[in-house]
Amino acid sequence: MYTVCIYTRHKLNNFACGLKLRLESDYKTFVFSEDDIGDVRVISLEKYFSTFDASLFLTDDEIIEIISRCRVLRSIKYNCAIKLIRRAYGSIDKMIAVHSPDIIISPRIDDYFLDILERFCKVKNIHFLGLWRSAFISNNFFLTARGEYHSVRIPHSNEVDLFISRIRNSSFKATSIQNKKYSPRSAVQRYLFLYLRACILEVIRRFSKNKFRYREMATRFFVKEYRVSFFQIFHRYSNWDKKLAEVQKTARPKIFLALQVNPESTIDYYCTNTDLIDISTTTPKIIKLFIDFGYDVIVKDHPNMSG
Repeated sequence: MYTVCIYTRHKLNNFACGLKLRLESDYKTFVFSEDDIGDVRVISLEKYFSTFDASLFLTDDEIIEIISRCRVLRSIKYNCAIKLIRRAYGSIDKMIAVHSPDIIISPRIDDYFLDILERFCKVKNIHFLGLWRSAFISNNFFLTARGEYHSVRIPHSNEVDLFISRIRNSSFKATSIQNKKYSPRSAVQRYLFLYLRACILEVIRRFSKNKFRYREMATRFFVKEYRVSFFQIFHRYSNWDKKLAEVQKTARPKIFLALQVNPESTIDYYCTNTDLIDISTTTPKIIKLFIDFGYDVIVKDHPNMSG
């Protein structure tokens, strides 16, 4: 019988435990996390805590890449980053040695822990399936780990027709913006919420026994990408509709650049070239390059940006 491990974190726990319930009649399954979920159904990696020297199995280049791809690790001191990598690698090693999984199911890679987990699976010939939530239909997922696509089945023509009819509807909104409201008030509310959340996570970090720390350190107090000033959230787009209409009339070739405020998955882990990870410096260079080659560049903010 195959053994299936399902990785979870706080917001995905109901989904992970529900998936376990569906699979456990055919497979030996368990749910695990490095976070303290507080759920008896979830195995905590605290149980397998180890400070194994990951450099015995990871090359210097791989360790540098793991640090460069994780926004927390690249924002903290090198020695602290190495300590977290050792803890993650050692705990994963012991957990897999005990349970011998054939398949590990996880959300897409967006931090150092899942990065190490995927690398470990590759070495041990364990199938790693990363789940990415569809931007078009809620609670639909497709399989990807580092940007590749795994086909599960060919959709029925009726499903394709239904999907096309939905996105052609003038009232259609992607899942990420269905509940978003745009106003100075909502921008302030979101900014204050994120600031308060960062403060709470910092208090938790100081007293928590969690030895992996990613969730508690992915805040404005550690990561430079999150340090948005209060006044930056009031940026306004003057005459946007007029400018968009004008650029559509030009004969020049056009490129549409859709930004993300937290592109930890689409940039940090899907880009082969790690030099492109620092979007705050690379994006203006890319835009200038296209303009110099005679393109009109249309830039769209991510809906989760404050303001």
